[in-house]
Amino acid sequence: MDILIPLYLGLSNSYRFLYAKSGNNCAFPGCTMPIFEDDGLLTGECCHIEALSKGGARYNEATSEEEKNDESNLVMMCSRHHTIIDADSAKYPTEFLKKIKHDHELQYSATHKVLNRSEE
Repeated sequence: MDILIPLYLGLSNSYRFLYAKSGNNCAFPGCTMPIFEDDGLLTGECCHIEALSKGGARYNEATSEEEKNDESNLVMMCSRHHTIIDADSAKYPTEFLKKIKHDHELQYSATHKVLNRSEE
């Protein structure tokens, strides 16, 4: 089933790219909650790996605002897992979340699908 993303959401190209790389699933290991419901309702969240604001989870003052909002510092998750990772930065440090993001997005990358076409 195709998911129609309403144009009124005003998603930038980087957010659309991030969504596409999510496969419409929360990136938290084992979670299958969608980012968009079948009717196009956004229920997932775009999460900062290193917080945008001082005092936020995994805030890094050495990172610029542009870097904080870069696609490489953003990951799509369901609301539940966004809350969980931000509530315990010690358990979910930056490196761990970058690995989660990498591993999850690899499943949906065009390169991975081409390289593994023989598995189909």
